[in-house]
Amino acid sequence: MDLRYAYANARVKGMKSKLLPAAKVRELLAVDSVDSVIGLLEDSAYKREFVECSTRYRGIELVGKALALNMARTLATVNRILPEHAQDAFRTLAGLWVLEDLGKVLSKKAAGEAVDETELSLVDDKYAPLLLKLAKARDLRECAKLLQNQEFADDEALAKLAEGDPRMVLAGADGYYWKRTVSNTLASGDAQLLRINRARVDAKNALIILRLKRDGIPADEIRKRLLPSFVGSRYNAIIEAGDLNASIDLAAKMLGVPESAAAAAKQGRLSALEVAIERGLVERVLRESRLSVLGMGAITGFLYLKWTEIGNIRKIAYATHYGLKEELGDTVFTVKAS
Repeated sequence: MDLRYAYANARVKGMKSKLLPAAKVRELLAVDSVDSVIGLLEDSAYKREFVECSTRYRGIELVGKALALNMARTLATVNRILPEHAQDAFRTLAGLWVLEDLGKVLSKKAAGEAVDETELSLVDDKYAPLLLKLAKARDLRECAKLLQNQEFADDEALAKLAEGDPRMVLAGADGYYWKRTVSNTLASGDAQLLRINRARVDAKNALIILRLKRDGIPADEIRKRLLPSFVGSRYNAIIEAGDLNASIDLAAKMLGVPESAAAAAKQGRLSALEVAIERGLVERVLRESRLSVLGMGAITGFLYLKWTEIGNIRKIAYATHYGLKEELGDTVFTVKAS
């Protein structure tokens, strides 16, 4: 327990209380227009951002802008209230939104679409200038030049990017983020932070293994594509299992996933397992957040829940906009205990 986190943890507890309750999520799922989604969100903790952005935007574009602004403000507030010694830890955590910004910029450039600065979180001063330059770049070839000398982008990845394929650069950035996360978590000595981040990386690596096994990728190649983790050997049994179904069973057991989700995955619906894993991770973070432990773990847990909530709102809004509500199924859920 670190008493230097007392003020920050108290503030974050108050912010956590403003996450959307289950009743509000059900209302969002029930309405049949984006304007109705916006109306419900204007009657929530997102009101300020929706009111401000409504002077320039409408409809689904308003939803995207308001949510991005809310997340950016949340991160800025957390950064401001953290004790000085926690700034490096925050910068590592903020890498999740740097990744999101990078993915948004490169994906839009690949599709020939413009990128508006307001769509980006820009939470890390180190990467904000680079992201803004990437957003203004003419095409992916220019983006590749801007990304030269970045630790996460090697020559092969940059060559692919210049040809129009951003996947290798994004995979490299993802790996770089998790390498820093694992290293900083171990150095922190924060047991709660370790439990949360280990659960996060286990979930991601389990899904990477299952997708690659489904595609027939050999075990040695699968190991090369795993994200940096806390215990690499933890995944050996899943990788080396005789077939995909056996790997699904082992992954489900390791992550505590319901048998029904594993059964659905065996029928070709790997997405059902992915949703169950995400739900389980949210539940794990909720359990951890109930513990009165002063430290970075509680703050990381809150920001993960906030990130998940905003992702769920986006899913609902876009499904409503495109008339795909029925396809959401159980992929959207509340991240609040009550």
